Amino acid sequence: MTPTTRPTVDVVAGSIKIFGDTHFSAQYEGSHRDYRKNCYTVMERIISIVESDDRTTAVLGLGDMYGVKEQLVRDRIFLSDTMKFWRKLNLIIRRNAKNLSGDPSKSVLANVKGNHDMGGRAAFTEFDFMLDQGLFVNPSHVNFFREDGDLEARIHFANWGEEGREFDFAEDASNIVLGHGEYVIPGVTNWLPSSDAAKDITRMPNLVGADYLFSGHIHTPSEQIDTDHQGTGRAI
Repeated sequence: MTPTTRPTVDVVAGSIKIFGDTHFSAQYEGSHRDYRKNCYTVMERIISIVESDDRTTAVLGLGDMYGVKEQLVRDRIFLSDTMKFWRKLNLIIRRNAKNLSGDPSKSVLANVKGNHDMGGRAAFTEFDFMLDQGLFVNPSHVNFFREDGDLEARIHFANWGEEGREFDFAEDASNIVLGHGEYVIPGVTNWLPSSDAAKDITRMPNLVGADYLFSGHIHTPSEQIDTDHQGTGRAI
C-alpha cells in the first residue's frame, strides 16, 4: 500500500525542471482533435527537455498527473506507456546524478498530489498506483545541495487540501513551495477565476518564510504580463 509517511529527499548538484499538470488520459476528448495523441506529445516534449540538460537531477510535477474527468486509466496500453515515461525520466536523472556526484540516488522524480489525483470513487488512483510502484515520490520536501555540500534550496510539497500545512523552512537557503491549491492575492490575481476553495495567501501565516510559491490546478492563462518582478529569494 501507499506509504503514509511523506519522505524527505536529498538532491546533489544539477538543475531542476518543474512541469505543470499533465492530465494523462486515453479517453478524454474535450475540444482537442486527439487528446490521447496530445498526451504522447507532452510526454515526448518533457523527455526532450530533460534530456537536453545533462545536469538535470530533479524533475518535479505540480499535480493532476492523470485524468480529466476520470481517475483510472482503462486503456492498459496507454497506462503502460505512461509507466515507461516515468521510468525513462528516472533513468535520465539517475544517470545525470551519477555523472555529477557519483551517486545516482541523489536525484528525484516527485509530484504534488492534485485534486484529480485524489480518491473519490476510485479509492486507489493512478497517482497512488505509480507511487506504490516507486515510479515517483510525493515527499514532504526536497533538499537541493550544491556540489560544495551547502544547502541551496528546500522545496516543499503541498498536496491538494494541504495548503494550510506547516512547513519546515530551512535557514540560509531558498524555500520554495510547490502546491496545487487555488492561491489568490486580492487586487492582484483578479484575472483568475476563483471559487470557494480559493486561498488568500496574504492570510496564510504558514507561508511566511517562503521565497517562492508555484502551483498547478489553474489552466486559465494570465492576461497580465509581469516584466519587472524582482524575486525575494536567491536564484538556484
